[in-house]
Amino acid sequence: MTDRLDRALGAYYGLALGDALGMPTQVMSRQDIVRVYGTLTGFEPALPDNPVSAGMPAGSVTDDTDQAVIVGRLIDEGRGRIDPHDTTIGIAGAAAVAAAVSTGVGGGTLGEAVAAAVVAARAGAQRGHWIAGADIACRIEWAWELVRGLPEAEALDRICALIGTSVASQESVPAAFAVLAVADGDPWRAALLAANLGGDSDTIGAIAGAIAGSVAGSVAGLSALPTEAVRTLRTVNSLVLEPLTARLLALR
Repeated sequence: MTDRLDRALGAYYGLALGDALGMPTQVMSRQDIVRVYGTLTGFEPALPDNPVSAGMPAGSVTDDTDQAVIVGRLIDEGRGRIDPHDTTIGIAGAAAVAAAVSTGVGGGTLGEAVAAAVVAARAGAQRGHWIAGADIACRIEWAWELVRGLPEAEALDRICALIGTSVASQESVPAAFAVLAVADGDPWRAALLAANLGGDSDTIGAIAGAIAGSVAGSVAGLSALPTEAVRTLRTVNSLVLEPLTARLLALR
């Protein structure tokens, strides 16, 4: 396997990893997660009273992985082109994540990926239909510095209180970059931190896992993800991302 393919697969499986770890805690508050789980340390089934993911077994992915696969297939079928998103904020958020992952797949460092995300978010905000909302690029820069050097529990509390963990792109995207700062780019740690946030934890985990999976330190890509965790993702979800990833890499 080439290094670039390994990084691309790390991004896709890292996304699924963050999604599945965050699945049982989505729409829960951080306080409820601490009360129920203490600290989430691995895959868990959803609680019966979870209004979104009740009944889902441990290791299950959600619509975040499903939509990432659908978008990938549309890009593949469109030979690199896809119908554009709609709003300035939506495009800025999507551009930031895409640029960070692309930088990682290309061999860039975590710092380079964050810098690329900020540039792309600024460019993306110039497209689409304007809607009111905080600037994605500015919030990524702010979130990245807000939690660096803090103990994990304090960092998670600060992310919830100041950045926010809702489905709004102005919160979920910067929250994912804050998680990456705390985890120093480690994909498993980033995904677990996101799962312990609550709110839109599966989306935040998916974003953080995708970026970390592409830029993970000296051991990058799929090779940096826990083997047993990847096996669980494949088994529980019948997830096979290699063919699509290879085709997308060929388009790149």
